[in-house]
Amino acid sequence: PTPPCQCPARHAQSIDMEESEVVRVGGGPISTSALLFDLATRHVFTAAASAVCVHSIETGATIRRLEGHSGTVTAVRLNPDNHLQLYSGALDKTIRLWDYKDAVLLRTFEVNLPVRGIFFLEGSPGVLFWWSQRRFPKADGKKESGAAKKKVGRQGVLQRLNLVASAAVDPEDDDPASEDQAGPAVGEPIEAVFEGKAARNWVADPQGRYVVGYGDRDWVVVWPGTGKSKTFNSRRRITCLACHPVEQSIAVGNDQGRIALFNAVTSDKPVQATYHWHAHAVSSVIFNSDGTYMLSGGLEAVLVIWQLESGVKRFLPRLGSPIVGLNISLHDTHYATVHEDNSVQIIDALSLQVVGQICGLRNEAKSSGSPADCGLLVEPGTGHIVLNGSLGALQFFNLERDTVAKEQHVVDRIYISRTEDEDVFTMTVEKACFSQNGEWLSTVEFRDDGETEPDVRLKFWSVDVNKYALTTSADAAHKGRITSLSAHPTELLFVTTGADGRFKAWGLQESGGVNNKQTWQCLYIRSYLELPCTSSAFSADGSLLAIGTGHYVTLWNPVTCDLIQAISTIRTEIVSGLSFCGKSDLVSFGDTHLTVWNLLNCSVRWRAKLSVDLFCTDRAQTRFAVAPRSYKAKKQLKQTILEFTSHSPVPISQHNLNAYNAATKIMYRGATDDTGSPTLLLFDHERTFKEIADGRESATEKSIKKILAPLMTSESESKARQNFESLFGTPSAPRRIEEERALDAHLGGKDPSQALFDVPTHVVPPMDTVAGSFMNLLLRKRKRTSVDEGGADVNGTDEVATAMSVDLVDETVSTSEKVNAKVAERLPDGVKGGSDLGFLVDYFRRGKTPEILKNRATEKMKKKSKKASKKNGSAEASNAVQANDEVHQPVAKRKKTKKSSKKKDSSGAKA
Repeated sequence: PTPPCQCPARHAQSIDMEESEVVRVGGGPISTSALLFDLATRHVFTAAASAVCVHSIETGATIRRLEGHSGTVTAVRLNPDNHLQLYSGALDKTIRLWDYKDAVLLRTFEVNLPVRGIFFLEGSPGVLFWWSQRRFPKADGKKESGAAKKKVGRQGVLQRLNLVASAAVDPEDDDPASEDQAGPAVGEPIEAVFEGKAARNWVADPQGRYVVGYGDRDWVVVWPGTGKSKTFNSRRRITCLACHPVEQSIAVGNDQGRIALFNAVTSDKPVQATYHWHAHAVSSVIFNSDGTYMLSGGLEAVLVIWQLESGVKRFLPRLGSPIVGLNISLHDTHYATVHEDNSVQIIDALSLQVVGQICGLRNEAKSSGSPADCGLLVEPGTGHIVLNGSLGALQFFNLERDTVAKEQHVVDRIYISRTEDEDVFTMTVEKACFSQNGEWLSTVEFRDDGETEPDVRLKFWSVDVNKYALTTSADAAHKGRITSLSAHPTELLFVTTGADGRFKAWGLQESGGVNNKQTWQCLYIRSYLELPCTSSAFSADGSLLAIGTGHYVTLWNPVTCDLIQAISTIRTEIVSGLSFCGKSDLVSFGDTHLTVWNLLNCSVRWRAKLSVDLFCTDRAQTRFAVAPRSYKAKKQLKQTILEFTSHSPVPISQHNLNAYNAATKIMYRGATDDTGSPTLLLFDHERTFKEIADGRESATEKSIKKILAPLMTSESESKARQNFESLFGTPSAPRRIEEERALDAHLGGKDPSQALFDVPTHVVPPMDTVAGSFMNLLLRKRKRTSVDEGGADVNGTDEVATAMSVDLVDETVSTSEKVNAKVAERLPDGVKGGSDLGFLVDYFRRGKTPEILKNRATEKMKKKSKKASKKNGSAEASNAVQANDEVHQPVAKRKKTKKSSKKKDSSGAKA
């Protein structure tokens, strides 16, 4: 058994290591504010993370991407002087000018704050207005206390940028200004217009007369030409705001579902009209070009079109997801709605029909009390990545084309908004698994409202030319939640485990009726000690089925369903995950530990103290990736991903991610280059797929050295390796050097005899296999140096004796040789170990007698006493017992007894 190693990730947390570079490979969120039509209404511009995407309205496909920002893009606007050019603002403190037809970057303007929005005003040519947010300035340069810090909050900043006077950065410059630089000071090219707490977001009047900024309960109207401003208050929280294109009116939406039309100039009669239909907060409001219609949307997923003069309303319901943003084309021919599920729908204004759709990676459905997370899967045949989509659906994402190929609705339902503040409990897809040939798909649905019995449903789908047809639906497959779903690698067999302590095998059977349909039926049900089943996994060849039950890992024959072996792990934690890695290794993990088992002898290959948050395995390469639970370093949440092989506790690579790139799911992706090695795919909280950038191996080697440095010391390294080899022999050639160092570091200078048994009791080997090595370790000879009369060596340094070493003078050595011959005769046959029995002298000198000799001598003396009692009576028997006692006395004490007996004999003779 290999001693459990210490966790490398735990030591890595205290080391400030370089962050790994990641590159985007697909996905990303669609910004709610950066949505724009072109003048010809042929293209739609959206912002996806740090890029601007150009989409076709007819097909919804992404035509080109404008990449160059290093931060999230927050705003896009057409150039009023050239409609083939586009301005974009981002959080990297830059504003960039693009030729979107050729995807060419023309100019870059550096500003002093992250850009939250940009717009142009009529009557101000060559001037771009942009706004941002920042903390209130500190009073007198003093440091803010905790209470004062809460009162400070954030405030909005509106500034104007002179495009003619400002110096642009050459886009081909190899050394642009970094993100941390403050940019040019507020001066001639950049001028502050307004700054205040009541203006966190800004909206511009289409005619350029004024701009409006709003906060939670206040909004302010600012006239940039004169610098005057006027502030208004609201009783309810403001959620959205829009300016009327003709009249000087402002539409303000609040959290009660009401839209109030205010007069922007006079406060004599501020409220002109109130419109109320929405049951929840109004998320977006906008006017058409002539101001006759007003559009609004919210949580109900319904587009409401208001005719302002008559008050007539038109509705476009069942859009599938709550509306979070709206926009209208220049000639009022099309509407665009941005939805909470990361999609955009293009609507014809006359027929109110959806004519186009732009789908990003849809956000996972939010249902109270039931997390919808089936992980990341790969569809056999197509290679599409399968993950949770909208509520009750699975989405298939084409990573090469960066598009959603299709969406499969597992639960037949339509979107229903909540009533008041009550939560809506719906069926969600929790598990999904493909068969090895890709012809079948199994899904698990679950719903639990806390009041009624949980609703569990297991479904089996047949796949025919990318079409999924439901063949079998098993209601109440388990009593409670289904914890895992696995597929046999070679046969048509699925296994489910439940919290009810049962695991079930499902096989394809013929119905036998007129139609002779194929249905899935339960083949067998098993349990182990009535413990809850938490996880399941098949081996690569399908010969073993591993089930996690409580703190046990049980191995079963999947064909006969016979229990092969039950392995006990750490009793204080439950096995939460299982996965086979390689041909004969099994990885299990719980709340605090990760263990790799050698299934050939059911022993621990190695164990690490890791609190696993994310886990994935690549069976072909015998490697797996682990993401321990995130930790905080320098007040920022960071994440570390470690890659291991099943043969070594030392990670082969390590990736350090910041909070922006932290992954929520990980998986191994097939080889994309000539090397044939898989790549690690990351999926972050912004629904973006990323990969670790190339050239990361050198940084990985440095980080591993930093990890292992605290675990090893130069003094104990050679000694620990020597002790380990004396117990288990020299390691085999294929073992890595890092593994030897980690094992030597675990000994840490301890006595090897203690390290041998410093493992859990269930992995201690039989005593007959280690007894010889253990005794040889205790009886090992020590090389002696020349010793002077004072007990010091020739070099003048004192010799340090070990616990079992004996330093004797020449007389004692001669005595030990005599004792060896006598004691060897009394030793049992199985204990005789040669002529080196000098260790017994130390026992006799200390007044101790080995139990094995004491018992042997006692038995012989008893036999002699019985014979003597028969022949000579009790007198001779007593003498035999006395002789027995003398044998067990130490050497020094025995000499004294002999001298005292001689004195008694002499005194008796004299008497």
